[in-house]
Amino acid sequence: MQMTNRAQRLAAQQAQLIPASYQSTPSDTGQSYSIKPGVNLPSAIQAQVTILASTYFQQTGVKIVITSGSRTPQSQAAAMYSNLSAGKTLRIYKNQRAAKQIEHAYQQGKAARKSKQQTISDMASVIWTQMRSGIYISRHLHQGAVDVRTRGLSAQDQKTFISVANSLGYSVIYEGDHFHIQF
Repeated sequence: MQMTNRAQRLAAQQAQLIPASYQSTPSDTGQSYSIKPGVNLPSAIQAQVTILASTYFQQTGVKIVITSGSRTPQSQAAAMYSNLSAGKTLRIYKNQRAAKQIEHAYQQGKAARKSKQQTISDMASVIWTQMRSGIYISRHLHQGAVDVRTRGLSAQDQKTFISVANSLGYSVIYEGDHFHIQF
C-alpha cells in the first residue's frame, strides 16, 4: 500500500513536469513503442517511456519494444533464474550482497533438486524479505526501470537511443539483448 501511494505521488509530480505535447496518449504509444505481451507498464512510468520513445522515434523513425517493466518479487526471481540457468552471473546488480543471497537460494534449490517453480518461489521469498528491509535488487521492483529490446537496432540506432535516454536524464545499461533503462 505504501509503495502504491509513493508511486502515485511520484507519477503526479512527474506529470506536472512533462510538457503537454509529451503526455502519453494511446495513439502515441502505437506510433513510437510497443509493449511485449505480459509486461506491466504502470502509469507511474508510462509517461517517461512515452517521452523517451517519442523523442527517439522523432530522430530515427524507429519504434522501440518494451520487453520488461514493473516486476513482482516472483517475476524478478523468474528473470534472475533464467539468467542463472543460462550461465549468466549476477554481476550486473549494484548490491552484490543482495544478489548473492538470491543466488544462494538458486544454488540451494538446484542442489536439492527442487522444481524450477519451487526454486523461483524460494528466490522470490528472499527478494520479498529484502524489500521489506528496504533493499530492492532491481528498480523493476519499484517502478523505476524498463527493458528495451536491442534486436533489430543498428549500431547507430543503439548509439542514438543511448544519447536520447541520457539527454533525458535516464541511465542506460546494456545487458546483451536489451537496454535496461533506469528513471
